[in-house]
Amino acid sequence: MASDMTFVHCCTSTDEELGMLAAHGATASVAGALEVFMPGLGQPATNRLLAAGVRPSLSVDTETIVSGDMFGVMRATLAYQQLILAGAAGPMDRAPDLPTFDAADLLSFATVEGARAAGIDDRTGSLTPGKEADLIMIRLDHANTLPATDVAATIAAGGHAGNVDLVGAAGAVLKENGVLKAGDAVFHEAAASRDRLFHAAGLPLPA
Repeated sequence: MASDMTFVHCCTSTDEELGMLAAHGATASVAGALEVFMPGLGQPATNRLLAAGVRPSLSVDTETIVSGDMFGVMRATLAYQQLILAGAAGPMDRAPDLPTFDAADLLSFATVEGARAAGIDDRTGSLTPGKEADLIMIRLDHANTLPATDVAATIAAGGHAGNVDLVGAAGAVLKENGVLKAGDAVFHEAAASRDRLFHAAGLPLPA
């Protein structure tokens, strides 16, 4: 076990095992939306990871089962914490006084902690001098983001991909004024891939 290892889910890992991750500097990733939706994985270990000293990243895991929307992942992860606070958590979360997280923590789980898990936090994941110009700008004047008295909470609890106005990666603009650059080509490629798979499986295309 070492710091270049990332463990996904950790739902049924014991507290002792989570402590081993922290002791060796390993990272963990919580796929909150999948874990609360797909039976058999167990409950999100976010709070237990924090108790062990591990700040997790967030991930999707399986886009054929849940959306690849990180806003939804943040909300599902937060919703499970609310169950813990209400005393309705799963059997792995019975330890008293589990640490909690807030919306600002969720945003860091979804950004810089993901970069750290991937080993690239030296160049991306946060707006820091010397890092690449990676930027996501979110509109706060849409109906679902008004009034944004707490910006982090607004984004984590009420935001969606349609609120993303601009995306820049290493200085290149990938989305501007809410429109994905070369989006039509991506949509056509996705449809062509679907058609090929259906054809290979001998299935009729969806209407």
